[in-house]
Amino acid sequence: HAEHYHQEMGKLIENSAIQQTYLFGDEFLLSQTLSEIKESSVQYCSDKENISDEILAHINSKKPIMVLVKGSRANKMETIVEALRTCC
Repeated sequence: HAEHYHQEMGKLIENSAIQQTYLFGDEFLLSQTLSEIKESSVQYCSDKENISDEILAHINSKKPIMVLVKGSRANKMETIVEALRTCC
């Protein structure tokens, strides 16, 4: 089931107005997500700190942005949210 849902997530990203996507986690499952995305606005990060750093590098304080952090509880993605909260 996980492979199917990762493919569906890729389709949703591809057909959305999302400008930048950062992926973290199991490389095989994420390859299912990436197989559905044709845009070059997707980046795989080897650890969560890299995701926070990449997002922070693209933040322009004059232009508001929306960030969606999605992941399984096992990945403890709240650490990304906390990193963004402390800086902005």
